[in-house]
Amino acid sequence: MASEIGIDKSKAMRLVSAQRFIYMWRPHTRSSVATDPVIAERARLSMEAVPKMTEIWNSRYKPEIEALCKSLQLADYESMSLQELASRMEGYVADSARTWVLTMLEAEIMSACRTKITDFS
Repeated sequence: MASEIGIDKSKAMRLVSAQRFIYMWRPHTRSSVATDPVIAERARLSMEAVPKMTEIWNSRYKPEIEALCKSLQLADYESMSLQELASRMEGYVADSARTWVLTMLEAEIMSACRTKITDFS
């Protein structure tokens, strides 16, 4: 989503998975938006993307998430040998992570709205 709305991915939030926990970092504080031109531009682009959010979600991300989840749910894990299951595990984890990332990309745009409301109050 970031590239679709013109956001430089090098300035996007960072996600790190370590020992079954996911840590998220975003280069943003209330004061940094006003002082860092890169972050200010990212905030501006996020706000511009808000009207496109539903369209992008419904046309691209939701169908991909649903397909990945269905694939994970319908896999016949009980018929797989341990070796076969182990060989597929990396792909299952990647599919699972992809669904989470897509959801978080959409949530980032929604967060732009929350930031504006917080700054207003």
